[in-house]
Amino acid sequence: MDLVWLASQNCSHWASYEIMASRPDFEAIPPRLHVFVILLYSLTAAFALLANLLTLAVLRNSKRTSRNLAKYLMNLSIADLLMAATIPFTYTNFMYGRWYYHPVSCAPVKALEFCSVFISCYTVSRIEQSFRTGRFSKGKKSTQIRNSQSDSSNS
Repeated sequence: MDLVWLASQNCSHWASYEIMASRPDFEAIPPRLHVFVILLYSLTAAFALLANLLTLAVLRNSKRTSRNLAKYLMNLSIADLLMAATIPFTYTNFMYGRWYYHPVSCAPVKALEFCSVFISCYTVSRIEQSFRTGRFSKGKKSTQIRNSQSDSSNS
């Protein structure tokens, strides 16, 4: 399959989907590696799903975590769950070198993938900013430590 032809195709309507389905595949990896990549992607998706569900359960029931930090970490886990939901689509897109599903599903899946990455990046930056400003610290002890650290750095 030539890349010029592929780039000239508009995959947003049914006719081009039928044209693409009738064209020979150009696969990104050799067929002998398909089983390995399938296992790798499947394990990644399963681990992401289980780990983020466990994280949500722990954060929901945790009494020791700062409430603001728990909100951010739950937001991060939900964004990772959304990313895990797109792993099968990303896998087939990579494996076959083209969008394998109906063209109508392409835009929502890519939007979900984009949004989950954006939410993750934004949440991580907010967590970092909150740690820098001391927003997650609890009680007088941590405030006193911060004040003593700033006093020692000024001298």
